[in-house]
Amino acid sequence: TVPSSDDEKVPEVRVWHYRGFVYIAQHSTCQLTHAPQLVTLLDAFELQQFNNQYAQCVAQVRQRFNAVASVAKMAATTTTANAPGTRTFLNASETPVPTVNASLRHSSSGRSIVSAVSAVSASSSDSSSNSNYHTIYVKPIIERMKQQQQLSQSSSVIDSDYVLRIVDNAIKHGRKRQISKRTFEFKWDAFTVIMSKSLRTILDVVCSTDPDVITVHPDVVSIVSKKSSQLQYRTIQALAKWAKTSVSFITKKNDYRQQFIYEYCGCRFVFASNHATIVEMQCSDFSALPIRLDTAAN
Repeated sequence: TVPSSDDEKVPEVRVWHYRGFVYIAQHSTCQLTHAPQLVTLLDAFELQQFNNQYAQCVAQVRQRFNAVASVAKMAATTTTANAPGTRTFLNASETPVPTVNASLRHSSSGRSIVSAVSAVSASSSDSSSNSNYHTIYVKPIIERMKQQQQLSQSSSVIDSDYVLRIVDNAIKHGRKRQISKRTFEFKWDAFTVIMSKSLRTILDVVCSTDPDVITVHPDVVSIVSKKSSQLQYRTIQALAKWAKTSVSFITKKNDYRQQFIYEYCGCRFVFASNHATIVEMQCSDFSALPIRLDTAAN
């Protein structure tokens, strides 16, 4: 963390030194697990410049941070002024951290220059929020998040509104990817959101710093859990993870329709094209399931 004196305050940031350059980024935390999430590259300096002109560099970082924050504040104010009946993304106390999509380019002298374009997490142009979600699968999502919250000792209030705010932000500001004919994946902050093709039905929401976290289509849980009480969401996740690390897979189809298929412990797992979302599962031999499956999932 960059130190500061009484007359030179800076926002909480993290600093990297790599091959003669210093990189400075603001960081936030996942609302559910409080895991650190680096979201904003503020600036980059040559190491010698940073050491010799520290005060000027800190002032430049603070100026850039304040400029981005002011845009976020203005956008959040505009969003709050939406017409009655339109749901905003976050409460006033939960103003999202602005993000900066930053890239490094090299001048003719070889010095790295930061070219940053702010992408504010609250959008003033998209004042209408998609609040007409089908929430049939939200209850088990809330229950899983509450279990995860107990482990992380977080104080966030987890309810349907909390999940819907995550989905709103993921759809508006996250990375969208079609992973099957009828399913989309969104990555936002530490959250992975799985939605139906219409973007109306919330299929799964997971908070994890693991980029390859496994998600499960709710129809899969519904079908296999009726055949074996051992096979619930967490145990399906555990089995699928073991399968991915223990056996090889075969593939079918191409592009977003591609499927990754594993045969493991008497079960057949079919992953969508993101190789992380289980869209089909069949078990032909339940006696082959591990005895301590319920323990391994916790």
